[in-house]
Amino acid sequence: DQVREIIEDRGFDAEVLSTDLQSPVASRITEQKGSVNDSGFVTTTVGVEGMTCGACTSAVEGGFKDVPGVKNFSISLLSERAVIEHDPALLTPEQIAEIIEDRGFGAEVLDTTKSMREAGSDEGDASQSDIATTTVAIEGMTCGACTAAVEGGFKGVEGVLKFNISLLAERAVITHNVSKISPEQIAETIEDRGFDAAVLSTQFESSDLGPLASTAQFRIYGNLDAAAAQALET
Repeated sequence: DQVREIIEDRGFDAEVLSTDLQSPVASRITEQKGSVNDSGFVTTTVGVEGMTCGACTSAVEGGFKDVPGVKNFSISLLSERAVIEHDPALLTPEQIAEIIEDRGFGAEVLDTTKSMREAGSDEGDASQSDIATTTVAIEGMTCGACTAAVEGGFKGVEGVLKFNISLLAERAVITHNVSKISPEQIAETIEDRGFDAAVLSTQFESSDLGPLASTAQFRIYGNLDAAAAQALET
């Protein structure tokens, strides 16, 4: 709530979409099935056709409210993608596509990969200090095809654990294993797709914050552009 208030103090409307602390639904599942192993989670990317506005993305998102097995959900109108972190034992990629189709949109499962914790263990049990989140400023994007082109440059790239991009903010945020792909290599990959890229920051994960640390996702209203994004960052 305090993060939301800070954003609103900058002159924008903000709505908390998710916080990755364990939800009541996940707690009930834990009680019913015993301890939940986070390494069992996977991340599924779905291509969504037919979305034309924010109401469409909200309609898709609403289909996953309180669905058992869903840990994190994000959707992009511009790139026509939904990214869902979920427990495949409770919710399969095919069921995810069916939920989206039931909301009236076309859906195609593009990729399903192991989530960050499990991916990290498979990559030689990389220490937590090897995992970082890098923010890159990108110049030259003008449409959804541009964001898709940038995103396509990271498909199947070893060490990339999570990828998000915003056309309006002119930013890409990549969670990655620095022993596999460095921030500089990320910028080079974007430049190879025909866009200018500058690394703004790289933050390493730390266990010092303890189990109460979390990542929150917000929907921000107010015709955001690159200048507005910079104002929020400061």
